[in-house]
Amino acid sequence: MNDFTGINKKIYMIIDTLKRTGKECNFNTISDEMVRFGLAKDGQGSDPGLQRLTSIIESAPAEPMLTIDEDIEALCQASNIVPSNVLSPLPIGLMLVGTKKKDSTLTVPTSPKGIGMTLDTNIPEDYDGSDGWVISCKEVMDNKIVIKSLWADFIYPGSIHYIVSETSLGKTTLCYNLALCGANGTEFVDIPFSKKLNVLYADLETSSNLRSMKMNRIATEAPPNFWFMPNLNFITNFNRLRMVVKNRKIDLVVADTVNEVFATLDEDSNSEANRQFAFAKSLRDEFGCSIVLRSDVNSGHQTFHAATNPA
Repeated sequence: MNDFTGINKKIYMIIDTLKRTGKECNFNTISDEMVRFGLAKDGQGSDPGLQRLTSIIESAPAEPMLTIDEDIEALCQASNIVPSNVLSPLPIGLMLVGTKKKDSTLTVPTSPKGIGMTLDTNIPEDYDGSDGWVISCKEVMDNKIVIKSLWADFIYPGSIHYIVSETSLGKTTLCYNLALCGANGTEFVDIPFSKKLNVLYADLETSSNLRSMKMNRIATEAPPNFWFMPNLNFITNFNRLRMVVKNRKIDLVVADTVNEVFATLDEDSNSEANRQFAFAKSLRDEFGCSIVLRSDVNSGHQTFHAATNPA
């Protein structure tokens, strides 16, 4: 059984958000958040959502994996993990932290390199970052490599862009045309692509029939260097995504929509936005691909803009 799917996943994300924001994490606070996000009805003990939460609590190991902060710190030291990235203390033995195997060893899930997982230790008092951790302005300016645009003054290798507007204004159709023209190396709005791009498009919103109809309206032939992903969780499927980007030599990744690809719970959460952008940057930095993130924004909701256009 996969414990990180469906309503389980949403409950775990609520708990993760509560812990990351320093709020009290117990049955009442979790159930309140479930009500806020429409996962349960207020005050209904027989509600399926609250029953699911109760089931998760009751399914916790009889012998807690970790019980006190000292154990958490010991785990962090052994696993080289920053304590704030671990749910501490473990209120219900969640799988988010780890799974206790029959031999009593504890496995802890990891995040992509560079997303705050490494704990700095034994830093000398006179450390000034001259080992390459700090880069001088002269080094930056001396690196006079010219980066050639992939398309217009917009898409460059290693750039990240956010396409945001209210719903039903044609953002997906725009992204389809952009991606397909990029794969064919043809002009888009009278501006040519510098080469044929290997494109990976994660479309979690469009049905398969509508997707086919859209593509056949835009092009007469399917480019061999254009691939769709109808299902993707950018975080839980990150290692699989990395291998696809690496082995297919992907130039452009399109995530449509961000809320679905990242399973966003709270569109107003800065912590969720930071987590999303951290994963996107990690993929970009490792493979140099360009990333387009497509998002809806409703009245009263804020979003963050992650476009990185060269000067």
